[in-house]
Amino acid sequence: TLGVPNKVLMEAIVSQMVGAGLDKYAPRDVAMIVTAHATLRIPLGKSEAAAIAEHILWDPTQFTPVSLVSIIWAFAKLGIREEGLLGAVAGLAADPKFLARFRAWDVSRLAWAYATLGTLNPALMDAIAGRVLQPGF
Repeated sequence: TLGVPNKVLMEAIVSQMVGAGLDKYAPRDVAMIVTAHATLRIPLGKSEAAAIAEHILWDPTQFTPVSLVSIIWAFAKLGIREEGLLGAVAGLAADPKFLARFRAWDVSRLAWAYATLGTLNPALMDAIAGRVLQPGF
């Protein structure tokens, strides 16, 4: 972002994306818009956040680890707690094969987001600990 919080513009963009159907947008683009909202501290409406979470839950594997982490991080930064989404992403990330695709930055942002939201998921935290302790991480 340019660091210029234009609330009207950002709300119009996310409203357009949700209204047109999120499936018309690349997962990367959805993640970038959500991340921009968080970076600029512009809240997402409840219905928009729910629509984004529902879209991801439809098929979370369409999102790269970077996109998933970006959205979870942004939701945490904005104080948005979508339990279904948090559970689905934790389930994916608890799989060592999936988590192996995460960079150090992604792992730290994921852990931060779950901690910030107060979401306790022992399987996810064990997987994160295992990933961090891998040689070469």
